[in-house]
Amino acid sequence: MTDDLDNFLEDGIEAEPEQQTEVVAEVEADEPETVETEEAPTASIEETKEPAPETVPLSALMGIKSENKELKAQLEALKAQAQPKEEIDIFDNPDGFKNEVLTTAQQMALNAKFEMSEMLVRDKHDDYDQKAEQFEQMVKADPSLYYQ
Repeated sequence: MTDDLDNFLEDGIEAEPEQQTEVVAEVEADEPETVETEEAPTASIEETKEPAPETVPLSALMGIKSENKELKAQLEALKAQAQPKEEIDIFDNPDGFKNEVLTTAQQMALNAKFEMSEMLVRDKHDDYDQKAEQFEQMVKADPSLYYQ
């Protein structure tokens, strides 16, 4: 019985490829190339599904909104700083050139003093960064504190 089954399977395997190619050739020769398919009603199923409403907590929205305002303000400040200054020509305006060089040198010296002071305070007090951040937040709430 096993031998009959093996013989049948072997015979069937050899004969099938020849028959399939002939059938395909006959089908291609007899039928024109127009093939009509039914359109699946998937579009109506997708339209009937309602999207789940997506909500965002109000506190998160307000936080992002305030952050956006801060970033816009910083961008405007950077744009104002990035605008190139008119360079004063030493031959056309020697006094203006001298004043600009003097102002630039004074500003650089003052910035160096501030940086040195901040470095010394940071070495002396471990909580300086925390206190400086707290002061910056207070200044944002009340800008007059900056000048006191």
